[in-house]
Amino acid sequence: MVEAPGVAGAARALGLPFAPGGGIGCPVCGSPLRDGRRGAVGFRTDDRGWRCHRCGAGGDALELASWVLFHRPKAGLEASEWRVLFAELAAHGLVPESEGRQGAASARTAHPSAALTASPAPMRPPKVEVEALWAAGLPLASCLPGGEWPDPQAASFFSARGLGPLLPVIDALSLARLTPPAAAVRWPGWWPAGRAARWRLLVQAVEVDGQPASLHARAVVCAHPEANPSAPPKTLWPRACGDHRFAAGGLFFANPPARALLRGEGRSPPGLLLCEGLTDWLSASAHAVNNGWAVLGGVSGSWAALARAGLPLSLPVVVGMDPDDAGARYHAQIAAALPGRRLVPLWPLRGQSTDGGAHV
Repeated sequence: MVEAPGVAGAARALGLPFAPGGGIGCPVCGSPLRDGRRGAVGFRTDDRGWRCHRCGAGGDALELASWVLFHRPKAGLEASEWRVLFAELAAHGLVPESEGRQGAASARTAHPSAALTASPAPMRPPKVEVEALWAAGLPLASCLPGGEWPDPQAASFFSARGLGPLLPVIDALSLARLTPPAAAVRWPGWWPAGRAARWRLLVQAVEVDGQPASLHARAVVCAHPEANPSAPPKTLWPRACGDHRFAAGGLFFANPPARALLRGEGRSPPGLLLCEGLTDWLSASAHAVNNGWAVLGGVSGSWAALARAGLPLSLPVVVGMDPDDAGARYHAQIAAALPGRRLVPLWPLRGQSTDGGAHV
């Protein structure tokens, strides 16, 4: 078994920001700080382990990488996900490439029972509660002046990101919704009413088989965590509820052709566009409405699941990640999950269009 690399080096390689007083935010519970300056997660003095002072989660560098990339512990990773994890570490020189390949092959057999039992399914929030909260959502256009529920902050957010003209298409396809007023619904414990004012842009997240499984939200109130580490996060997944920690790894945002593709229904689309984040996915999906392209959006922890998607080998795949270090990492993870395929890069995605197919 390959020895785990140092934790601090792994954290930097994975793109985790360090707090001014040292340490990092917790990839398990999401707590950014333990006090006014220090990160919730601290490192052992020998750099061989980490622990969150908020929720108690911890482990070695491989455990940290597993939570960052897949939002669940390494004990539940599949073989394809181990390959992505070690490819990520090897790309930053944290493990030699040869040892990385050996580690990917042997990680799941470190314990005799690991090769004989299926990986546990990641925990998702209760389906009936997910469906109820989604059904209570409002059309995006309702936030505009003259709409049913005017919201200047949400309207300004959509305008600033070029989504304003696309709201009718987004609403018609039910790609996203606005969270309802806090007093209008019974909020589940994993999505408290206090989120309703800031994190209003809501999308469904689907499993790799195309079935809805969770919800993901984007703040419509600007925050700048790079300048203020204690600022609220831009995006949210369901929070822990009691003893239940809901995983988000392996989930995607999918337009109707992408859902049909993942479910294996109907004819294969002309192509598949993979893009990073919620707003890029919304824009690309709205622009692709006339050409039938499948559009999948994802975040950290999504991409390894593509190895289980059963995508047709003849399907053109275009990768539109952000032109930064994180985008390069995601591109590498996609390549590891879809070996032997020609992936067409589309950098940067913003300002591009799939409408008409000329750009993809």
